[in-house]
Amino acid sequence: MTKPGHPRCPDHFRSEAIELFEQGLGYKATAAKLNLHVSTVRDWKRMWKAGVFTESTKYRKPLTQQEVGLLIFLKEQKFPDAKIAEMFECSTSLVQKHWRQYRKEGAAGTKPIRKRKRLSEEAIRLIIAMRKRGEHPTVVAEAVGCTPANVNYHWKRYLAEEAEKKKKG
Repeated sequence: MTKPGHPRCPDHFRSEAIELFEQGLGYKATAAKLNLHVSTVRDWKRMWKAGVFTESTKYRKPLTQQEVGLLIFLKEQKFPDAKIAEMFECSTSLVQKHWRQYRKEGAAGTKPIRKRKRLSEEAIRLIIAMRKRGEHPTVVAEAVGCTPANVNYHWKRYLAEEAEKKKKG
């Protein structure tokens, strides 16, 4: 079964799903016909009914801090995920993700889920300098304001570039 977002799941599935919904097929029949997971197509059908499902895979921007706070309030009032997703024009999985984050971290977990900003060249130079001194990635990450995984990525990239320079010259 092909998963949405998976390299083998082309965007044309969304337009095919819309055609099948317009023909009156339910989400289970549509999922079977397109060989997609039932819960994915169910979410698509709910979004289609609400008028927010499109053929484009580009979703709306991340929820704002206020929207996340309202989402948490609605979940606490026992609103269904599908209804909340309709209100914010997002997927039910995003609603569930914010709710899990809130349950795990409390109020601090209500910050919007956003992609990390790119590190500046200065920050990358600091990472390399600190790692050359033997600093642990966690310590470097705290100093720079990024994740240890980000530190490791830039350190490995630096080492690969240095190895390439030695190889060439």
